[in-house]
Amino acid sequence: MTDLSSSIVVSPRRITKELKRIELNFDKALEFTNSRVAVLEKKERETERKLKLLEKRIVELESINKQSSEALNKQERVSRRNNIRIVGYPTSAAENCLDIAKEVLNKVGIPDVKIERAHRDGARREGRSRHLLVRLSFFQDKITASKNQRAKLQGEGYFITDGLTFLTEKRKWKQQVADLYAKSTYLRFSVGKWRGQDGKPFQFE
Repeated sequence: MTDLSSSIVVSPRRITKELKRIELNFDKALEFTNSRVAVLEKKERETERKLKLLEKRIVELESINKQSSEALNKQERVSRRNNIRIVGYPTSAAENCLDIAKEVLNKVGIPDVKIERAHRDGARREGRSRHLLVRLSFFQDKITASKNQRAKLQGEGYFITDGLTFLTEKRKWKQQVADLYAKSTYLRFSVGKWRGQDGKPFQFE
């Protein structure tokens, strides 16, 4: 009887001791978890800070890139300001592009034209002469050539156009041309226009 009473008395003590041990371990585990959470929260805040800095830098770089692109485009427009294209003039084996340009510009009323350079431009195609790209020294000569070329070159088989107009027109529809190509509609840029396989100017929507 004594042994049973002793056993009954001891058991609650052991239970109490075990509960205290569990409580202590739980407190330690909770403290460790809280410290880990604090570390993770700190890392998260640091990551967010770095992300914001990266986002800010991306915005800055995009702005710089846009400004650089605009400046480059402006510089390109200025550099092409005095350019003209002579389209359709036949190619010969020993031709002198400067002499050809002077001959054509003389016909449109500029006898003493000053030319910085002249050369053939564009992809070579069988049976078709490449454009003659001419850079004039004076913008006023370009205006004169543009005004007079229709009347003065009538029946010659070639004409003068603004070199920049060709480039602008080509770039204007570049994305649409790529989209059409993906759908098996093939266009090519010729004589200042995007053209279909029949050679006629393509009508973009």
